[in-house]
Amino acid sequence: MCRMLKRLFEEMSPIYAARTAFLRSVSQDQIDFRVRRVLAKKTTVPSWFSGIDWEKTMLVFLTPAPRPDAPEWSGRRWLDEVDAVSWPAAWALGAAMVPAASVGVVGPVVIAFAAWSALSRVHRALWQNHRYWFTTWRWGKLAAALLLVGMVLKIAIAR
Repeated sequence: MCRMLKRLFEEMSPIYAARTAFLRSVSQDQIDFRVRRVLAKKTTVPSWFSGIDWEKTMLVFLTPAPRPDAPEWSGRRWLDEVDAVSWPAAWALGAAMVPAASVGVVGPVVIAFAAWSALSRVHRALWQNHRYWFTTWRWGKLAAALLLVGMVLKIAIAR
C-alpha cells in the first residue's frame, strides 16, 4: 500500500520525483554536510540532525478551516460599505492630524495604506458580501468590554 501511494505521488508530482532523484544521487553524508553548512551560518546544528532519513521526510502544512459565510439580510450591503470605509478613513484622519514634521514619511504611507485598505474592503463588501465581516462589531465588542472593566474599576476605586 505504501509503495503504491509513493509511486502514485511520484507520478503526480515532478517536484517530488526530482527531489527523490537528487537524494538518491548523493549520499547521506553529503546531504548532512550541505545542510549543516547552511544551518551553521544561522544557528548551531542539533545533535539529532545527522540521524534524519531525508528520503522519508515530509513537510506537512496544517491550515485552519475557512471561516463560514456571513449571514445575509436586507440592508447589509449598505452597512458593509459604511463599515468598510469608516475604519480606513479613521486611520487616515488620525495620520493626517499628526504634525507632518513629527511623522516624516510614515504619515503619507499610513494614508496610502488606508486608501488601499479601503478599496479592498469596499470590493469585498460589495462583490464578495458573503465574505465580509463587520469590523465595527468585532472591535466594538472589545471596546465595550474594556469600557465595562473601566467602569467597574472606577466604581471600585470610588468606594
